[in-house]
Amino acid sequence: LAHTQLCIESESEVTYKGVKLLLKPCAPSNRRQHWKETSINDIRLGPKSCLETVHGKEMVRISKCHEMGSTQQWQHDSKV
Repeated sequence: LAHTQLCIESESEVTYKGVKLLLKPCAPSNRRQHWKETSINDIRLGPKSCLETVHGKEMVRISKCHEMGSTQQWQHDSKV
């Protein structure tokens, strides 16, 4: 979402598995937008919730972090 004022936000608290992800205006105080990239290239919302792709579909979801890469491993161009 580079060069936009939009952020990925979880629909509800991070403890709920399978919550919807929304594009919302960025709000620094909104903890449902505080994603962190880890050293193993997963993207976390809180300590146990990861951004994950869904096999065979062009969508992402929040799932429990499994630290095994695959559907939870992300790559991006840091120059963007």
